[in-house]
Amino acid sequence: RRARSVITDVGPVTVRVSRDRGGVFEPQIVEKYRRRLSGVEEVVLSLSGKGVTHGEISSHPAEVYGAGVSKRTISTITDSVMEGMAEWRARPLDRVYPVVFIDCINVKIREGRVADRPVCM
Repeated sequence: RRARSVITDVGPVTVRVSRDRGGVFEPQIVEKYRRRLSGVEEVVLSLSGKGVTHGEISSHPAEVYGAGVSKRTISTITDSVMEGMAEWRARPLDRVYPVVFIDCINVKIREGRVADRPVCM
């Protein structure tokens, strides 16, 4: 057996991997060759979406979980999302989209006391 470290959203976890001579065993929880779980990727994408720099993102997991994420890994995670965004932006659009505009105005109404109530138009 060999020990392998996997970065999770609760910190690094050591997983002992048994040897499989035939190569037919498929792990169910941590996939083969996987070094981080999806919770870490979600944190990286969330921080990146908020405009946090790669340097700040790489130090954040080290402070919170005790295991750092390299800038290269952060770039790999964000680049995978960018490809999907490029496809989404290039998708064909429908000719017509139904749209409903709803607007409200706040009006002072007296119901025992004066209170602002939204009135939809």
